[in-house]
Amino acid sequence: MNIPTNKKDFNVLKIEKLEIWIPKKSQIDKALSLFLPEKLDPSKLISIIERSVCWVLNVEKVQLKELKIGGLKIYSFNENISLELYEDSFAQKEYRNIIRNIEKLKNKDFLFFDCGANIGVYILKLKDKFPNLQSICFEPDPLSFLVLIANSLINNLSNLTLINAALSDKTDSKKMYGEVNNIHADSRGNSLVEEWGDRENCGSIIVRAVALSDFINNRSYIKIDVEGEELNIIKNLEKFGKLRKVEGLHIEVHTTIKDKIDKYLEIQKILSNNGFEITFNEEKEFEQYLSNNLKKWKKQMSARIFTIEAIKKKFI
Repeated sequence: MNIPTNKKDFNVLKIEKLEIWIPKKSQIDKALSLFLPEKLDPSKLISIIERSVCWVLNVEKVQLKELKIGGLKIYSFNENISLELYEDSFAQKEYRNIIRNIEKLKNKDFLFFDCGANIGVYILKLKDKFPNLQSICFEPDPLSFLVLIANSLINNLSNLTLINAALSDKTDSKKMYGEVNNIHADSRGNSLVEEWGDRENCGSIIVRAVALSDFINNRSYIKIDVEGEELNIIKNLEKFGKLRKVEGLHIEVHTTIKDKIDKYLEIQKILSNNGFEITFNEEKEFEQYLSNNLKKWKKQMSARIFTIEAIKKKFI
């Protein structure tokens, strides 16, 4: 897979059929250098990931749990979250819309970007339907990224690059807020945006952030679920003329009462000005997946999520 961008800040590993980008001198970089052998024995993969997580958290023991669903093996530290991720991603009609849009493009040479991959549930299901789809996943949370590696390898994914980085409007080190460095945590709301990720009993860590525009040089389809940073990503793509190369997008727009501009309307305006037709546009109900603590935060911040599907007008 050709990704013409600067790799100087990353160590790039080739494991089985995957390419894995890890920020140099990061916790994951140090952990995998200790526990990952030159030749991987697949039967020892889960043990290697568990030992790496133990090293990152400085704990004696952790255990990944397996969930078998839809013909997939999904590992995580919390089976309930895995199930919720699966149901949230694939019981919703927006997933069917993405499948329909990719079907329209399947005879084209394009690259799929999963921005905010978490533990990999979304890309697992998508690659199950389109196994040869060339894809790049971004996930900044260290623990989620280690599990993403495990899930990708256990399910024998190929044509896939995994990058341990957040996405923003420029390459830099940034603070990520949320439930971090805890295997019992729910990383789904972790964010570069303080208002979205800084909740009760949460903390922060420093992560590597990159600009998506640096990676887009060919036809692309993009799924963006980055907990509040989506407008900066879209503006970055427009600034460098990269929306011309994008055929379709699935975007979750996250808003709170502290937003200074209407991100939802601003994103729609940018897409319309760049030749996209909005094919799906709806507020997403997500309270059923929240803990009581998060429900309290949602009410205080008037947090809302809107889903936007857009595709170039020539494919309508």
